[in-house]
Amino acid sequence: MKHIVKINKIATDFRYGVCHINFQGTGYKPSPLGKLSLPLSPDQFIPKERKRHLVTPLDLSEQDTLHLCKLPTPHKDPFDRMLVCQAIEHSLIILTPDPLITQYPIRYLW
Repeated sequence: MKHIVKINKIATDFRYGVCHINFQGTGYKPSPLGKLSLPLSPDQFIPKERKRHLVTPLDLSEQDTLHLCKLPTPHKDPFDRMLVCQAIEHSLIILTPDPLITQYPIRYLW
């Protein structure tokens, strides 16, 4: 699962956020496919853990989705493309090991 992190102006003050598009993507990759194994169903586990770890939900805006028409196509996954659009529009950092995402003009960490 990819995560989006928004960094404040003070480097020591990090605020973590996660876009609901991550959860929609994981909802299509259940455990039998070997992609995701959770102790509860995603609709129970994700909100519980997000609140427990003080992670802010990041809404996907119309402006984020409209950026799709400007996005080059190294990555074909629609969920990952939406995360890239959101990162570009809001100057966010994506945490991912995905080499295709790193080809976009975004900041990323892994």
